[in-house]
Amino acid sequence: MWHGRAAVQRGDHVRGCQPGNRSQPSLWHRHRCLVWHTLQSRRDVERYLPTHTKTRTQAPHTPTDTQKAGKYGDYRSCDAPMSLAESLFSHLSMVQDQFDYIIMTGDVPAHDTWNQSKTDQIAHLVVLDQLFNTYLPNKPVYSCIGNHESSPMHSFPPPTIPVADIGWLYGALAQSWGKWLPQSALETVVSCGGFSISPFPGFRIISINDNYCNKGNLWLLLDTRDPCNVLQWLIGELQKAEDKGEKVHMLLHIPPGEGDCLKAWSYNYFNIVNRYENTIVNQFYGHSHKDWFEMFYDNVNFQRPVGFGFIAPSVTPGGQINPIYKIYTMDGNYTGSSWAVLDVDSYYLNLTEANLSGNPVWKYEFSPRQLFKMPSLYAADWDNLVQRMEGDDDLLQLFNLYKNNLYPQDKCTGTCRTDLLCGLVEGRSYDPELCKKHIDF
Repeated sequence: MWHGRAAVQRGDHVRGCQPGNRSQPSLWHRHRCLVWHTLQSRRDVERYLPTHTKTRTQAPHTPTDTQKAGKYGDYRSCDAPMSLAESLFSHLSMVQDQFDYIIMTGDVPAHDTWNQSKTDQIAHLVVLDQLFNTYLPNKPVYSCIGNHESSPMHSFPPPTIPVADIGWLYGALAQSWGKWLPQSALETVVSCGGFSISPFPGFRIISINDNYCNKGNLWLLLDTRDPCNVLQWLIGELQKAEDKGEKVHMLLHIPPGEGDCLKAWSYNYFNIVNRYENTIVNQFYGHSHKDWFEMFYDNVNFQRPVGFGFIAPSVTPGGQINPIYKIYTMDGNYTGSSWAVLDVDSYYLNLTEANLSGNPVWKYEFSPRQLFKMPSLYAADWDNLVQRMEGDDDLLQLFNLYKNNLYPQDKCTGTCRTDLLCGLVEGRSYDPELCKKHIDF
């Protein structure tokens, strides 16, 4: 993560997220990781219409000046041009002393959904590798698979479907990720698209392919039990981590409480988080392009917070959002470390200013501890923030603005307010009772 504080005030210990000891870690005992979701860059560098996808079969089209997207992208339905991607990487190369490693939560190819071949998808991975090798050659990168990586989008057939083969993608990902993963981890990338790795003693990163819960993955109509045995494998990895006393960060693309994640898979994952609440200290998701979080509660009374997931905003600006990345400062590498996230700093690019000036400037956006006056960033703190927003409309409107990456918003009332608050407390999908237990309507 990045900007450390001279001192970080710990909150009360929360079951499931307890620091290893009460002594304040020094700055030398912190690690910082850079996280972003969905680059989704276009490999062409010409200007393009916000809803126009160029293919080889389309006639040439010359957009008017008002239709053209800006040099660094557009708030309309445009993905990130290479100029935006290169701006980000150039900026990160200048501040790389502020972070130790990088997390990407999936979605590399653009939203050219039905115009993408397997060759196109792999080419996007190659371009991303070239950017890392050019600008950040010595920074480890740990990723999970997005739903846009396959061709066609969403298509992730389980190995029980012999007529379909996703090996072309998993093999390409193993080659792309192989610089930072041991052979044992690459074997699970090739088989099911996930991995488990311990980059530091006492700390483990587990990346799972939750496209096997994606309701858009029509192959799941043939096998919905536990495709590719992803959850069974996850339980085994978490049990080994628990036995060793390791703390775990989870990487998933689709937030498991979202409606895009099928109910049975989501419920099982919810129970796994409950069982290993003292081992899983943080989770990182993508998919939504927005900046928010998702709570997990005990599976008995559904009142006690046992965990939560950070949902990362995106770099691609399509959908009326500014590009954002985050630096997470975590309890670091020392005996008894909790490896929990202590603070988060967000940085954004004001797309309007960048396009007008031709000079992209990545600026500091906010820290939730400062902006929302949170004593710490454990599950109980995020649960408390939800309770505060329920009774403080100014705080809710502020949260909604930053959730939408500083793109101006109408006042969030009625259905908007209900959807916002319910989305924060629903850690498993298709369970409206969870919201009723926490939010007064």
